Amino acid sequence: SEAGVDRAVIVQPIHYLYDNRYVAECRRRFPGKFAAIGLVDRQAPDAPDQLQRLVEEEGFSGLRIHTSRPDDPSEWAAPDQDRIWRRAEELGADAVMVAPPSVMAVTGDELRGYFRSISDAIDAPIFMPDQPAAPVAPALAARIAREGGNACYAKVETPPTAPRVAQAVEAGGGALIVFGGAGGNMLIEELRRGAAGTMPHCAAPELFRRVWDLYRDGAEAEAQREFDRFAPLL
Repeated sequence: SEAGVDRAVIVQPIHYLYDNRYVAECRRRFPGKFAAIGLVDRQAPDAPDQLQRLVEEEGFSGLRIHTSRPDDPSEWAAPDQDRIWRRAEELGADAVMVAPPSVMAVTGDELRGYFRSISDAIDAPIFMPDQPAAPVAPALAARIAREGGNACYAKVETPPTAPRVAQAVEAGGGALIVFGGAGGNMLIEELRRGAAGTMPHCAAPELFRRVWDLYRDGAEAEAQREFDRFAPLL
């Protein structure tokens, strides 16, 4: 394409809830152009089968776990949800990312138990999002990672992200793999402080890719110039 984007990921909008037909139709009409992330009704008796149909029949690549509605996100860690995690793993999930509870304040021990319950249910790596509304402090994320489960990735979005990334990297001592986020606005600063990558918005993937390639190849000054060029768009 003219913008240098050959493919894209379409994430099922929350407005349509569990009706994934539009996203599925986009994949059918433009084969090879789109990957798709779907939503399933986790309370439905056939929730694992819904997920399997999306993957095997419609070619979806992932499951969106919406943590702000309609339910308390901590319910994703309830024992009756293990069936979904296990089916996702059977279908080849490379990793899962689950936000901590945000409806009410929880203690550090409760967060440890929350991620431990998910870790006990599956073998796939688990990302712990550190968000302003549901923070996972760097020291706590590092402790969870060192306790031996597979919750060993952190996505840092609680500002200021750059020093928080540095704290998480130092506290983790190699046990915690840290990514930036928050739209990718602090990408260079996060990379300088040890981030393994970033999870930005999807509006300009080719720009982030260019910066990442330059930085990885040791051209830090050029990466900074390229980032500064498009940073006003973020």
